[in-house]
Amino acid sequence: MDRNELCNLLTLFLVSVVVVNTDLGDVFPMSLFSTLAYLVALLVMILVPAYLFADGIVDIQELIRSSSDGSRE
Repeated sequence: MDRNELCNLLTLFLVSVVVVNTDLGDVFPMSLFSTLAYLVALLVMILVPAYLFADGIVDIQELIRSSSDGSRE
C-alpha cells in the first residue's frame, strides 16, 4: 500500500469517528440522512481496520515468499 492510500484510509476512518460521535439529528440537511450517515460511518470503522490488517498480512506473506525464493537460488 502506498503512502497516499494509507493517508486517505486514515482520514476516512477519522471522519467516520467524528460522524459517529456527532449528533447529526439537530442539523437540518443531515437530519434526513443522520441514520444513513451513522450506519455508513460504522461500516467504515469496521472495514478500514480490516482492510489495513489484510493488507499487512499480504505484505508479510510476500516478504516470506520472496525471502524463501531467494534462499533457493
